[in-house]
Amino acid sequence: MKTKNILAKGIQVVIFLFAGFGNFLLNVAPPVEGDPSFAVAVSSILTLFALLFISATTKNYNQKFLKKIWLGASLLFFVTALISSIIYKDNLNTLTFSYPPENPLAQHIAGTVFTPVAEKYRQENPQKTLAETVAAFGGLSSLERVWTRDSIVHAKKVLTVNYILVVLSVAFMLFSLTEGVLVSPKDYPEGLASSPKPEEVTASTYLRPGTVFLSYASEDRPAVQSIKEALEAAGVEVFFDKTALQAGENWDAKLKRSISESSLFIPVISKNTITRERRYFRLEWNSAIEEAKKASLSQSFIIPVVIDKTSPNEEGLPEEFSSPQWEVLPGGQPSAAFVERIKQLYRDYLKLKGLGQ
Repeated sequence: MKTKNILAKGIQVVIFLFAGFGNFLLNVAPPVEGDPSFAVAVSSILTLFALLFISATTKNYNQKFLKKIWLGASLLFFVTALISSIIYKDNLNTLTFSYPPENPLAQHIAGTVFTPVAEKYRQENPQKTLAETVAAFGGLSSLERVWTRDSIVHAKKVLTVNYILVVLSVAFMLFSLTEGVLVSPKDYPEGLASSPKPEEVTASTYLRPGTVFLSYASEDRPAVQSIKEALEAAGVEVFFDKTALQAGENWDAKLKRSISESSLFIPVISKNTITRERRYFRLEWNSAIEEAKKASLSQSFIIPVVIDKTSPNEEGLPEEFSSPQWEVLPGGQPSAAFVERIKQLYRDYLKLKGLGQ
């Protein structure tokens, strides 16, 4: 999402919140002593800042991932808004009183600790309401005769902070729900949004020479994770990251260089790779096939791994991934023989290139 779009979206949410619910927010704001205009202003500024910050920090994530995050966040903020609203309502009942006693017109902030004189008066007149107690001590101009100054200040702070929390949680809930429901590829960086599977960008800027390159469909990530962990436990450095490349970088050149500097290329085959959709892993396959042509006949480079019942004769699979080369790892569970084979090939490559361990 471009900066101007992030700013526009954040402002739209704030305007919607305070235009659509402005009267409601003002009505539930702390009483006049708590400076409700200040609370509303701070809430709007914090809301805008938070929404812009969230949008800016998530702008490079893929759409599918963000949709789940936004919907989950909207539920979390809904619960937060509900709880904070209940607490705020309880605090309003506890920390405010209506005045004047004979014809209450407005709410006013009370303190939390009575002065000694007021405490004695309350004990002697338990039937008196707070408004009647305030009236007996001289009215609204004499609140510090009823409650201590510090307790009044404390009550103001509690109500203001509580109110800001309610507004922020409601704003976040609306923003997250809007993003989760209306999120679309056009909101994300060019080069990622226009491609079929942005979550599968795999070329790493920092891929070390000799690393074993794992190529897979994103749907197979959990199974491939097992392969990665087994190889790393054996001392094999593996490239597995699926978020290494940022939008705008020369992805094609980095991909080719990363594969050319790999010791082995392991394409993970499954039903998810037998698709007519445009997928990034095919670019990896094509680059690896071209790189394999440079290797000697005795040097293994492409080691296909199948993790389900996919046949080597399936349409769409390169003929270079022929069945004699295949390793069958059901569910992505690597065998000891497979790990040992990759480990040995990895070490042989490092030794040949003088890279050491």
